[in-house]
Amino acid sequence: PPQRLSEPKMGADAVLAVAAIVIVAAGIAAGVLQARRSLRAGAGVAAQIRNGAWGTGMLTGSTKADALTRARVAISGLLALDQKECIYFIAARDDSGEPLSSEHEYEIKGTAPDARWWSITVYGPDYFLIANPGHRYSFSSKTIKSDQAGGFTIRLARDQRDGAWLPTGKGRFVLNLRLYNPSETLRRDRATVPLPRIVRVGGAA
Repeated sequence: PPQRLSEPKMGADAVLAVAAIVIVAAGIAAGVLQARRSLRAGAGVAAQIRNGAWGTGMLTGSTKADALTRARVAISGLLALDQKECIYFIAARDDSGEPLSSEHEYEIKGTAPDARWWSITVYGPDYFLIANPGHRYSFSSKTIKSDQAGGFTIRLARDQRDGAWLPTGKGRFVLNLRLYNPSETLRRDRATVPLPRIVRVGGAA
C-alpha cells in the first residue's frame, strides 16, 4: 500500500524563534499603546505651567520644542502656532481639581483675556469636537456677550441651558482656551495672569 506522507515537524529552535517573535511583537504593541496613553494624558501641556484649572507650556509652538512636546501637540490635534501668534491653555479639571465630566454642570466665568482674539472650545476625551444637533462647539470674543463690568459666563452642561451654553456630550471632556496675538504680559506671566475660572454648579446634570 502507498505510504502516507508525514507532515514536517517544526524543530525546537524554530518553535523558540516563532515564540520570541510573538513575544517581541506583543511587547512592541503594548509599548506603543502605553506611549499613546501617556502622550494623551499630557497632550497639549508639555513643559507644563499651571494657572488655576488651566495648563500650558513654554515650548508649545516653539522651534525649540523637543520630540515629546511635538508628539503631545500632534496627539491633541492642535496646530500650534508661534507663541506670539497664539497661546494654548488646556483644562481637563475644574478649579477644585476634579475631572471635567458631563455628569455635572459648570460655569466658566471671567473677563476677556489680554489678547486680540480668544476662544473657548469643548472637546471630547479624544480631542475631537463633540457632535451635537445645534453645532455648538465654542464661544469667542466675537460671539460671547459680556456684562456691564466686562465679565462673561459660559454654561457647560449635557442638556440645553439658557444663555451661553455649550454641550458636554457623555463622559469626560476637555476645554481649550486659545489666545491669539496675546499681550507681552500674558506671554511672560502665564502662571499669574487672570484666566477664566471653571466652577462646578448644582448637582448632577
